[in-house]
Amino acid sequence: MKNLNEAIKAAEAAGSMRLFSLRHEFPIEWAKFKRIKIEGETKTAELTLNLREEHYPFWSKGRVLKGVDLFARTEENTVVIADKADGTGIKATLKKDPNDPSLGTLCAGKLTDQLPAPIGEFTLYFINNSMEDFWIVLTWGK
Repeated sequence: MKNLNEAIKAAEAAGSMRLFSLRHEFPIEWAKFKRIKIEGETKTAELTLNLREEHYPFWSKGRVLKGVDLFARTEENTVVIADKADGTGIKATLKKDPNDPSLGTLCAGKLTDQLPAPIGEFTLYFINNSMEDFWIVLTWGK
C-alpha cells in the first residue's frame, strides 16, 4: 500500500492521467475557437475550457495538477501558445519531433509553469488556430 501511495503522490499511478480531445469533449468551445480569424487587432485565438469535477475519476478528488501535456494535429511544425490575449509571453511551444516516431506527425509540448486549477476555467491563447485537432493530458497527484 505504501508503494501505491508513493506512486499517487508522484503522479505515477495508473489512472492518474486524463486525456481530453478538445474537438470531441468540448465541441462548442472548439467551434468558437476555430471560427476566430487571427488578423489585424486580433493577435490570438482564445480557447477557454470549464473543467468540472465530472471530468475526473471519483477517487481523484482533492488532488492537484502535476503536469499538462499538449498535442496538436496540424500541418505546421510548431504551435505557439501565448500567455496573454495580445500574443505576448510564451506559455508553451509544441513541436514536431522527427526523432520520436511514437508521436507520428503530432506537435507536442508541456505547460511548464502556472498550471491551471483542476476545477474551473482554463484559458489558452493560440498564435495560430489552424490545427485539425488538439488534446490535453492532465496528470494529477497529491
